[in-house]
Amino acid sequence: MSCSEIETKLHKLLQKKTFSEIEVVYIFVELKKYIDQKDKDYKYFRIFRNWIVHTELTITSQVNMIENLFIDNSKIDTELFTNCLKEDFKNILKVHNFDTSLVSIDNSWLSFTNGLLGVLSNQRLISPKAKILTFKDEKVFLVDSE
Repeated sequence: MSCSEIETKLHKLLQKKTFSEIEVVYIFVELKKYIDQKDKDYKYFRIFRNWIVHTELTITSQVNMIENLFIDNSKIDTELFTNCLKEDFKNILKVHNFDTSLVSIDNSWLSFTNGLLGVLSNQRLISPKAKILTFKDEKVFLVDSE
């Protein structure tokens, strides 16, 4: 798919105010295709994109970055989580001249992150510390690694 086709689809979708889980996944996938054809890497965007399209995330550096967003190894710091991801999205959208309503309107961002959290529900992180972590309802559960 060409950049112009991806741009057309993204311009239309990014103007929405609410997002379903399917739309969240689609935005991540299409932005990834677009960025791959253009330029730089955005670390939090990349991590969450990898996590939503796989049943488990095992890349040590990415798992470590997500683990750094936990409070007391049991609850994810949603403010830090959304701010890190939001900063990457803001940069991506601005650099590529996409509508920034997604990140500039609080209700839009809340809808988007709620969709993302729904997609990530029960997705596993395989920690380099020999733990398996499952994310559900903003909590991280340790699953016996054996």
